[in-house]
Amino acid sequence: MKLNTFVSTKYERFMGEDKNHHPYALIPFGSGHRQCIGQDLARFELKVIAARLMQQVTFGDGGPEVNAGLPLHKEIK
Repeated sequence: MKLNTFVSTKYERFMGEDKNHHPYALIPFGSGHRQCIGQDLARFELKVIAARLMQQVTFGDGGPEVNAGLPLHKEIK
């Protein structure tokens, strides 16, 4: 296998939806009196990073085709 080759079969086990997972299986900062003391700082940093990324991006109108919900590329037969 080449290093830069994507093998989709490697990730097929993650494609299905896991219906048997516990609803509280992932609580990244914990809860209650044992929650992470850096939770507020981490969320603030996430907001700052998102704001900085949004400042670097220019959004524009995609034109009438995009606004109408039409596909961007025509299929080649």
